[in-house]
Amino acid sequence: MDKWYENVKDGAIVLTCVSGENTGERAVIYEKNIIWKSSDSSWINLGCEKINDNVTASFEIGNNRIVAEKLTGHNKLVICGCGHVGIAILKLAKMLGFYVLAVDERKEFSKVAKTEGADEAFCREYPEMLREISSDLNTYFVIVTRGHSKDRECLNEILRKPHAYVGMMGSKSRFKAMKKELVDKGIDKEIAENIHAPIGLNIKSETPEEIAVSVIAEIISVKNRGDKGQDAEDIITALKIADKRKVSCVLASIISKEGSAPRKEGTKMVIFSDEKPVGTIGGGYIEEQVIKTANEMLEKSNEKNKLIKLSTASEGDDVGCGGRVEVFLDMMYN
Repeated sequence: MDKWYENVKDGAIVLTCVSGENTGERAVIYEKNIIWKSSDSSWINLGCEKINDNVTASFEIGNNRIVAEKLTGHNKLVICGCGHVGIAILKLAKMLGFYVLAVDERKEFSKVAKTEGADEAFCREYPEMLREISSDLNTYFVIVTRGHSKDRECLNEILRKPHAYVGMMGSKSRFKAMKKELVDKGIDKEIAENIHAPIGLNIKSETPEEIAVSVIAEIISVKNRGDKGQDAEDIITALKIADKRKVSCVLASIISKEGSAPRKEGTKMVIFSDEKPVGTIGGGYIEEQVIKTANEMLEKSNEKNKLIKLSTASEGDDVGCGGRVEVFLDMMYN
């Protein structure tokens, strides 16, 4: 098996040839440098020159069609404050696949966070713990502590760290004064302007559960916009397990979409012959056909790659208002 995935770092770009004479070849690019390649084909160097900041881009080099996609690590949510609202947010975040770290200065509250499913829960002073937590552009911070002074302590530390989102409880008027204070203390004005306060979408929330829905909805809206790349950690883990078990599998990737197809370009899943798939490309008819095609490849073992075009509608249904996708299926051999 070509172990390209072992070279993927957060923010790396993977180039894959999905059609043409070099179909199936790959290269991994990190900070403009080729850190792994499956061959010495000339398209790889030419492909590096075409990389831009798009999450997923497709271009032609000779008769080869190349897809470039940025791969990232897991989305991580850091919750400061494990009261009723923090715990409600934690539960929803876990349902959505976030890696959740919960922090509270009260031992009994951090224990509840661990019991309710936090991947890590800490009972520490907020500033001390936040200085130790590593973060990147896939890290989301939620500040729902028990008081204004604690919120301020958290914010002072978080705004000096890389992040995708910072949300904080409180009124607009209170935050307006705090924002001015932050800028006066040297925090970049643009960073201060991007703080979400009051936290959450305005859906007239009242209960902790309703507030949690508004917060998670706001985080989703931030996560799914812009150029953040494809969270590939689960997929890469599955490929490593397949290699360790010495079994073949098929990696399926959406490389283009149009219309109302449910998942974006770059979405992946891994199909095995002897256990359930890892990941999803949207379910429904498209996923059913992808799994069927992948199983045929696994049974025959004579097709290494396949590029298929599918509609969101079942055969015979009206597809006028549906969506269409191209899916690249790549047999991962041992």
